[in-house]
Amino acid sequence: MSQDSRLTLLCKQYHEFILFFTRIIVVFVLLFTSITIIRKNPALDRLFKTSGFVHTISEVTAYSTKNVLNILGYPAKVEYTYAYACIIDQGVFAIYLPNSRGIWLGGHCLGLKLLALFIILIACFPGKLKPKLLFIVGGVFFLEIIYVSRLVYLTIYSKEIFDSGVSAYIENNIVGRAHDNLNTVIYFLVVIMFIIYVRYFSQGKKGKGNNVISAP
Repeated sequence: MSQDSRLTLLCKQYHEFILFFTRIIVVFVLLFTSITIIRKNPALDRLFKTSGFVHTISEVTAYSTKNVLNILGYPAKVEYTYAYACIIDQGVFAIYLPNSRGIWLGGHCLGLKLLALFIILIACFPGKLKPKLLFIVGGVFFLEIIYVSRLVYLTIYSKEIFDSGVSAYIENNIVGRAHDNLNTVIYFLVVIMFIIYVRYFSQGKKGKGNNVISAP
């Protein structure tokens, strides 16, 4: 068999994967270019982080966190403040318990990159549109529940650290490390969810019983 024939055979055999990775590369190049353009323009970056859409998501997330804390018996409060604008160049929602510094929630910490990664992975993978849409909607809802749970934990944790009497600098470092560790867990969850989608939801033609992974 000639080299060209082997290459053609390989392309046919792994057509779905080649298509998937091609889509991923194209989308990530476009996404990276867009993010770079936004970040290099301070006014555009500020507008993106504080626009109506992002601000609304921040507000809903902040008050959802507050409501969960209230249900759990914690007298949590939410305030929109520009007190930290000198640090992050935008207004933020401060979620806190009485007599604590609390945590900040702004356009830069909504997990939008995480959600984008999840949506891109599922959307680019070969498969039928309806299962993709259902899985994306369900996955985004699940990730938001996890994200709010993380904020609930960080708010309570920040109160405990504050009560220990450490300085604001040390508190920020401790809470920041907890924030980063939880981020790693959530990214791991996205990988698990993608594997679940590929294994159980990316069915090709009905009746064949094979998904893209198991197809010969």
